[in-house]
Amino acid sequence: MQDLLSRVSLSAGNQVPSSAQLAQPNRLLTTEEVAARLCVAPATLVWWRAQKQGPAFLRLGRGRRAPIRYRPEAVDEYVTQMERASA
Repeated sequence: MQDLLSRVSLSAGNQVPSSAQLAQPNRLLTTEEVAARLCVAPATLVWWRAQKQGPAFLRLGRGRRAPIRYRPEAVDEYVTQMERASA
């Protein structure tokens, strides 16, 4: 039951994913999860994608409406690159 509640609240955008959820192998992150992780608005990630900036992403399917997902490793690498650039 707790798992169902966490999925419902997460899909509603009410909660930042737990580290246990993010640590699952081969787990792809949604735009909202990455935005929460980077402390930016989801619209910022949309803008970055349009400008070919930000973390690498996957489009699951064809067409403009296909879901966008991020690999956790790609998000970590992006943060590392930004740390190096600001040093």
